[in-house]
Amino acid sequence: AVPDLLVAKGRGRGMPVPVLVGSPSTLAGIATGLSSAADDLVQAFWPGGLTIVAHQQASLTWDLGETGGTVAVRMPLHPVAIEVLRLTGPMGVSSANRSGQPPARTAADAREQLAGSVSGYLEGGPTLDDQPSTIVEVTTSTPRVLRVGAVPIEVLREVVPDIEVVD
Repeated sequence: AVPDLLVAKGRGRGMPVPVLVGSPSTLAGIATGLSSAADDLVQAFWPGGLTIVAHQQASLTWDLGETGGTVAVRMPLHPVAIEVLRLTGPMGVSSANRSGQPPARTAADAREQLAGSVSGYLEGGPTLDDQPSTIVEVTTSTPRVLRVGAVPIEVLREVVPDIEVVD
């Protein structure tokens, strides 16, 4: 399904899709080599606007795009999404908009942007915030912020004081 998702979004394999989980405990089945800093970040900011990029488990054979052996994982802060994920298990996903376009805040917005390339939509009400997640890579000894988003740097540093920011 991921190749179809990338086509629908108008994006290439060089931008792999993240995996959403319905519980923090699911992270260990998808990622490996997680540091105590990664655990602290997950405990502090999940569910919510933090995506963790970690080494993927060898057993994760999903085609998420060109991942380089990593996987981006997030637990969303939306009750409908969490319920679906608890029923289905982890899913490779993406935001419901065309790459480079404004975020879709409603299912109608998503239908307009994605037109006939998607066969179904899950209506969970309008999104409350269109700010992207903050992405933190935890594949090295010092976590690195790859994208600043919903969780500000200052707040991350309250949990992991030595976190670095990639320019």
